[in-house]
Amino acid sequence: MWTPPGHVTLRLRGARPGTIGHLYDAWITKPASTFPATVLQAAYHPPFTAILPLVTSGTPTDLDGSGEWTFTFTVPPYKAGRTYALFVDVDDFGAPWGASRSNTLWITYGP
Repeated sequence: MWTPPGHVTLRLRGARPGTIGHLYDAWITKPASTFPATVLQAAYHPPFTAILPLVTSGTPTDLDGSGEWTFTFTVPPYKAGRTYALFVDVDDFGAPWGASRSNTLWITYGP
């Protein structure tokens, strides 16, 4: 746990090269309510705070597993005290469902 603001760098390695995917940033703990009722808060709590498109390095003819992707971002102060789960899905026609998912990174930003 660390305190925002600060920088985070995410690195994806071993992916299919030259393919598209998405980074998902999921809310695990809810922010403090700005609404008078918890019902309204639940209604306005999206499952993801961000879904970012990405392209892995390399070309589709490169060796499988040689694709990489790096992303650095600044964590805003309002994320303090909350936990997020981040993961990446990339198109992978060799996978049973046509996509591969990274391990999930759990981040708790300190107060």
